[in-house]
Amino acid sequence: MAQLANSIYLANGTSRDDLLVVQGRILENIQAQYQYRNFLNTEYIDEPVKGGSVKIKRFKNPVSQNYGTARTAGAANKLINTISEIKVDTDKEITEEMNAKDKNLYFEQGGVAFLNSRLNAYVLAMGLELEKAYYVGLQNAATANGFVTLSGGANIREQILILIRALEAKRIPGYIEGVDRSEMVVTVAPEFFDSLESVMATLPNPRNGGQNARFFGNVEITPATRQGFDAIIQYRGAIAQPVVMDDFKVDGIELSNDVYAYLSYYYGTGAILSDLVLGGAISGTISA
Repeated sequence: MAQLANSIYLANGTSRDDLLVVQGRILENIQAQYQYRNFLNTEYIDEPVKGGSVKIKRFKNPVSQNYGTARTAGAANKLINTISEIKVDTDKEITEEMNAKDKNLYFEQGGVAFLNSRLNAYVLAMGLELEKAYYVGLQNAATANGFVTLSGGANIREQILILIRALEAKRIPGYIEGVDRSEMVVTVAPEFFDSLESVMATLPNPRNGGQNARFFGNVEITPATRQGFDAIIQYRGAIAQPVVMDDFKVDGIELSNDVYAYLSYYYGTGAILSDLVLGGAISGTISA
């Protein structure tokens, strides 16, 4: 509702008229920035994606044996390959249209210019959906592996350490012989990250500087706004998400003077190293 004048009235003599309404800058919706792309696997995914599915081959580690074993057996060891597949199976579109009259009269630069300006909003909306899908895939992998019991830790710092050590000690013969901490990422619900920062602030400063909750025990720790679980640790690159995006376009609608904006994209999300994603409940509960 516009601001009313103090001394200017409409024809009825009792209703005050509106003061001048000046159109301000159009504001975009506000949402937290995405950080999940820093954790995605990029080593095995071609950009741009060239197929309807992406297959990742994972060969079993070679093993040494006593000299002469292959000659005695008359054969060398076989190459063992495990394949993970991510299908680009989610098809999405974002589209808006504008009536011909609105096109000419709503926006000073015209409706076509207005819809072209919506590109950034479309990309942000797409990014939000992709990040939500990422966390669903991450949480599914953690659930499949069973949650790590963290209740033995006296505080959140100790509980996060239990989670780190669980991944560090991971062993799958022929495939995994421990995980280096520099390759790990822990994502936590924001309230637990705040608690970790509070605990870290009480610790004595080491000789090379103060404590930093974002790099705890040589592991990157980050608050995850859209994560539904308390804490998840992953090998960096355990989740992949191939994405294909068509060109953004603004065009006329057939047999009318109306216009529309359109963006379509296709993606798939999945774990390619599902055994390297672990979840834990801080203080004994999983927040869902």
